[in-house]
Amino acid sequence: MSRISQESTASSVKQDTEISLKVKLLVVVFAISLAPFSLDIGIIPVTLQTLMLFTTAVILSPIEALSFGFIYLLLGALGFPVFAEFSSGFEKLIGPTAGFLWAFPIICLFISWDVRKRTSSFLRLISSFLKAHVLLLIPGFGILFLALPEADLLNILISLLPGLVIKSILGPVLVIGIKRLFTSKYFR
Repeated sequence: MSRISQESTASSVKQDTEISLKVKLLVVVFAISLAPFSLDIGIIPVTLQTLMLFTTAVILSPIEALSFGFIYLLLGALGFPVFAEFSSGFEKLIGPTAGFLWAFPIICLFISWDVRKRTSSFLRLISSFLKAHVLLLIPGFGILFLALPEADLLNILISLLPGLVIKSILGPVLVIGIKRLFTSKYFR
């Protein structure tokens, strides 16, 4: 291969990497900006927190997704209003919902890994989002029970389930849209 051809190939690879990094950073900023919002669809409370974090994690590599989860926690702990309903502060990381928050890095790692272990399809993406939500409930409800033993966890779970299902369908729609918008070569 000629020297010019090698330089051209190296430049092309570098440009793809820069574009990929730019796209990923754009998605991360977008996710962190939208994560604090919540919507009430009738009686169904839907926070955008898991939708945005899990969608971003699917786009990032597993290690990037893990790092993203920790950066999200750090931003919230430092006072940036990135947690649900624009809350923040270190006290959130030791309060009743701390189990959900501390699980985010691991669940982001999991969902990123899970979508990469087999060929992706819309139904498999939904499955990955549902698994991530269920896994998040384990530490979340564990800490919630320890912090508030009198809480009616069954009713809390029942009220959360419709929103989790909605987000598990919307997440894959967002992932597919983002990948189509920027073409899949940027997500390697």
